[in-house]
Amino acid sequence: MVNFTPNTSTLNIGDNQTLTLINEQNERYIDLGETLSSYGKNLEWWQTLTPEKVKRLKSHGFSGKTQPISIILPNTKVETLPLITYSDWVAINSYFAYLRNVQALNSFSYITKDWMKLKLSKSS
Repeated sequence: MVNFTPNTSTLNIGDNQTLTLINEQNERYIDLGETLSSYGKNLEWWQTLTPEKVKRLKSHGFSGKTQPISIILPNTKVETLPLITYSDWVAINSYFAYLRNVQALNSFSYITKDWMKLKLSKSS
């Protein structure tokens, strides 16, 4: 899939730390590499997951699927990114929170605060 100008939004996951949400085909996706780097991991970690780790991720609700998207950058370079759905991001974040990863725990805290602000502003 080639998308010249992806429809994006930002998810605040910490002090001065965000993830880019890519809105495509009525679904929100997050760059897997960007996600893993926020936990101190990289795509190599992802590609070498043991069956035991995959099972644990799936127990947190992870589908195990990625969606590649090709984006044409301003310099006309095409970059293909492995994306995961927002719900899979929540599952991965839950996995890292279970492992007591500080960034994962902070992410849930920030998302909850943002959600509460949104809910309270809509109820006013």
